[in-house]
Parts: sequence; structure tokens; C-alpha cells
Amino acid sequence: MRTARLRSPTEPRRPVAVADERATRLIVLAAPVVLVTYAGFAIVGHHLETFLATALQLGGVSLLTVAVVRGGAGRRIPWILLVAAHALVGVSSVNYAGRFVRGTYDPALSTLCSVLAALLVLGAVVAWSRRAGSLRDRAARDRFASIDVAIIVVVSAFLSWAFVVAPVLHRPDVIGPAKVIVLTFSIADLITIGLTVRILFATRATPALRLFLTYLLLWSSADGLVVADLTGNGAWMAEAGGPIRILALFALVGAAYHPSMTAVVAPGRTAVRVTSAGRLVLLGLATAVTPVVLLIQHFQRGPEHVPAAAVACLLVSALVMARMARLVAEQRGLAITDGLTGLHTRRFFDEALSSGTAQNLRTTDDIGLLLVDLDHFKSVNDTHGHPAGDQVLREVARRLRDSTRSGDVVARYGGEEFAILLPRTGRPELVSIAERIRAAIDRDPVRLPNGRPLRVTVSIGLAAASEGLASSDELTSAADRRLYAAKAGGRNQVSADFNIL
Repeated sequence: MRTARLRSPTEPRRPVAVADERATRLIVLAAPVVLVTYAGFAIVGHHLETFLATALQLGGVSLLTVAVVRGGAGRRIPWILLVAAHALVGVSSVNYAGRFVRGTYDPALSTLCSVLAALLVLGAVVAWSRRAGSLRDRAARDRFASIDVAIIVVVSAFLSWAFVVAPVLHRPDVIGPAKVIVLTFSIADLITIGLTVRILFATRATPALRLFLTYLLLWSSADGLVVADLTGNGAWMAEAGGPIRILALFALVGAAYHPSMTAVVAPGRTAVRVTSAGRLVLLGLATAVTPVVLLIQHFQRGPEHVPAAAVACLLVSALVMARMARLVAEQRGLAITDGLTGLHTRRFFDEALSSGTAQNLRTTDDIGLLLVDLDHFKSVNDTHGHPAGDQVLREVARRLRDSTRSGDVVARYGGEEFAILLPRTGRPELVSIAERIRAAIDRDPVRLPNGRPLRVTVSIGLAAASEGLASSDELTSAADRRLYAAKAGGRNQVSADFNIL
């Protein structure tokens, strides 16, 4: 008799069959049909489009609730917040539809629902961006994300100020509560945009992610249109918020029912591309927004927000320069760092050795050099494979770092050969450090990828400038001869015979 397997409390919930690409495809295909129907109802009149929008909002909330309850949409807390947000939008729609059914309409209720819905959507984005072990880890790899997000937020803040906030604040007929509402929408949307861009930069692209980002873009646009009446830009803009919210809802429901939604904020499986074409195009367009807006305002002879534009341009310029400086430092780091072991490259080591020997000629400080070579490393690759060889190199590099001092320079000198430069180190201390390194590598076996332990040993040759070795070539040649003497003497030893030159 078959018995049901109990799920461990730590085992992740498995998405159920509600997550289906076919459902997402049908929802996305239905969106233009519904939009055309909405436009047709608006032309016919009798406020049929209002009742259609109300029905769609309530139906969308029901579909989202099903996806969340059955676990197909992924992490629950953000989705619960989104369901609550669109439930409030549904309440606002029902309230507005009551104007044509009962002849009653409470504008304060609809405004309150809109503000709370915006805050709940913001909370959902914050909950996703703070997921432990996901964006935080990837942001550590993508050190440019904060700068790029700041550029987008600064430009968005200028647009919000120029077209939403400033027009409202300068209208004498707009009372205090309305101004607070505008500021609330603007701040919430700016934070949402910033976190959305960060999710975009930190998450691998999936169909669900594209739908979700489309939803957030449409949602933020609809929020801007909510305050259109207050800005005096025309009632048609406020009316356009209805179909935009409908499209946003279709995108959100489509994302909820797509199987890839569970991976939207899952730990990244691919490397972050900080110089991808799409990302650079987005940043390029963002940096051009402020001057373009000023030009448009100038030729239209409208109010020119010169102080705000100047501040925005200064901030964006500073951020771009910071990004360039960080990119240069990143490229420099890649050029001097060995990709496998994380140690310095031979090129960096040679420069440090030349600089050290030149300084030694000007001062009385001694300088030491160790050449470390793995014993029988070729047999490791031949017997256990190259992944095992790579693991051995990484572990030996780690032990070398742990066994040396903070001012020492440790580098991968060749395939299985390492070099260590020790400033202000005389011959007795040099021998002691070399022996400590040899013992640290020989003490514990290296655990291979298949779990098998493998004993690893090294041979070490050393040289000191106090032997009368004035140049980097002389130091390297002496250490290399002593390294071969250590191998000839049986390996797993330090050659400290200073008579070998």
C-alpha cells in the first residue's frame, strides 16, 4: 500500500497546477479584446465601460486570490498585498459605479482607496526586494546597481516634480489635503520605480518578470493620471487611468499564472551583466530626459523648472562619473586578479616585485620571495579530472592567504605554481613562514567535488634580497633553483640552502 509522503517544514512549497503558461497566454490575448470592448462601450455611452471596468477589477481580484491560495504565484506575502491593493481598487470602482446606479458617489472614499492601494503595491515591491538570500546576494555581485537605480530615481523625481508636484503646489485652488495626496502618490511611485529597477537589474529575465514589470509601469502611469484633475492637464487624462489600470491588472494576473513567477526573485543563476546593451540604453535615455524636458518647455514658452533641472543634471552627472570610476576600478581588479583562485596575477606580482626590489636598494629593509609549487599536480588532473584540480588550486590559494600576513603579496605564478612577496622579511623569518605554509597545506586533506579527501603537498624555494640579490630577476632565479632542489630532495619540503644561487 502506498503512503503519502509528508513534506518537511523546511521543504519549499511546490507550485501547483494553477501556474500554467496556457492560462497566461489566454489572459494576455484577452487583454486587447477587452480593451477594444471597453472603448466600444465608451463610444456607445450609458456608462457601460464603468460597469465593465468594475467587473474586470473584481474578477481580477478573484483570479489573483485563487493563484495565491493555491500557491502557484510564488512567495505569498507580496501577493497578499497586491490582492488587497486591487480589492481596494475594486471598492473604488464599485463606489464610482454607484454614481450611475444609486446616484451616490463618495470621492473621499475613492481617493482613500487609491492612496492605500498605492502604498500596498509599494509594500509588495519592498517585500520582494528584501527577500533573504536573493537580491542581497546578487546586489553584492552587481556593485553598479545602486548607482544605476539612483540615476533612474533622480530623473523620475524631476519628471514628477515638473509635471505633477509643481503644477499642483502652485495652484491656489488646490487645498492642503489634495496636495498631500499628490505628494503621497509621487513619493510612493518614486520608491516603487527605484525598487522595480533594482529587481530588473538583479533578476534573470523570465516571461513572468516581463509581465510583472509591465504591470508596475502601467500602475505607476495610472497613479500619475489619478492626479491629472488636480494638475489641470485635462479630464481626458484622468479618464485614461481606467483602461490603463485594466491593462495593468491583466499583466499582473498573467504573471501570477505563469510558472516562471516563482523564479522572479529566486537566487540568480546567471552572472549579472553590468554593461548589457539594454541597460546602457536605458541609462543613456535617462540622462537625456532632463535637458530634453527643458528644451520642450522653452519652445512651448511654458514654465521652465531650471533650478530643479540643474540639480537633477548635477546629480546625474555625479552618478555617471561615480559609475565610470567604479567601472575602471572593476576592470583594474579583473586585470590583476586570477579568475580561478582570486589571487593576484603574475603581471601584478612582477610589478610589485620590481617595485619592492627598487625600494630595497634605497632603504635597509629586506625583502623575501617564496615560490610554491604543488607536488604531483598533473596526476590530480589525470586521475580525478580538471574540476578536482581546480578545487585543489582554490583550496591551496585559500590556505596561502590564511598563512601569510596582510602586507604580503600572494599570486598565482603559473599553472600550479604560486609566488609570495614578503616585504621587510629577513632570512630567518622567511624560512619560518615558508615552513608554516608547507605545514598548513599538508596538515588537512583537500575535499574534492565528489567528497573524496586528497592529500596535497607543496615544495617551496625561497630567496632574500639580503643575500646580495639586487634585482627581481636575481631573486626569482635563486628561488626557482631552490624550488627545484626541494623537488629533487623528495618534495613536501622547504629548500633553505642559501648556498644554492
